[in-house]
Amino acid sequence: QNKTLNDLTFKIAKRVNFNNMHAIYGFNASTNIAHLYVPVVQEADILLPQTEEFGGPKQVVVPVGVDQDPHLRLTRDIAAKLNEEYGFLAPASTYHRFLTGLTGDKMSSSKPNTAIYLNETPKQAEKKVKSSKTGGRETLDEQKELGGRPDECVIYEMLVYHLVDDDKELEKIREECMNGELLCGHCKVHAAELMKDFFEDLKVKQEESVEIAESLFD
Repeated sequence: QNKTLNDLTFKIAKRVNFNNMHAIYGFNASTNIAHLYVPVVQEADILLPQTEEFGGPKQVVVPVGVDQDPHLRLTRDIAAKLNEEYGFLAPASTYHRFLTGLTGDKMSSSKPNTAIYLNETPKQAEKKVKSSKTGGRETLDEQKELGGRPDECVIYEMLVYHLVDDDKELEKIREECMNGELLCGHCKVHAAELMKDFFEDLKVKQEESVEIAESLFD
């Protein structure tokens, strides 16, 4: 364990009260002590790079999801309270949109079917794409009549952020989906082929990288 982190966590905890935790996180009388302590540890993690052990005060930018914003706001307040002792600067943050898991839920390492891992084979990646959640309707007739829902579709999200670079092509896919012209099955096959191609190319690059790495140690 890092003693600096432990000491910093304790000092932060002394400057946060239950009213703060209730206002920021909604904690109440039924919240256990361990749960109360978790945000304090996260605040300490954010400020740790500014301790003397890591070179002292500096500008820090923390990449987070929007749901993590409360941590940053509290950390900025804590930095001000500890400024005299440590010279901490208030950390800045950038906010990122996280991709939806393949099943429509959050990605999780404990649920392998929610994500495609870079160490998987092209065939495994292709299979996962084909089993991913779409924004399709309950029946084929409804799909043709009402159109699909690309904003709720994992496949479309995959195309936008990973597989298709051409904005005009993406717009065409979106329009045809919403108009009921493009069916989910066809879209899945297209995305699966693109993902398989990506992984086949990745595998070649990985093998080349291993050869380069091995040559450096010869």
